[in-house]
Amino acid sequence: MKADKGERMETFQPKFILCPTDFSGPATLALHYGRHLADCFGARLVVLYAYPFSPPYLPLQPCHGKIDFKKQNLPCSWKDL
Repeated sequence: MKADKGERMETFQPKFILCPTDFSGPATLALHYGRHLADCFGARLVVLYAYPFSPPYLPLQPCHGKIDFKKQNLPCSWKDL
């Protein structure tokens, strides 16, 4: 929101600072920065552990030419894996 000349803009006062981490070196530095921001604003620091996600491995059959997806026996949803 742009303020007109002579007017003051509303100040932003966060109540929470969210800091995701995986406890790596760069994430630890970000955690210190988040703590500093929380101290400056008088906000609560919320730390969220972010576990690295690796999608499941789905072995594919070799493809020779066109693929008929209707004949492939592929899972319809994650529950079918």
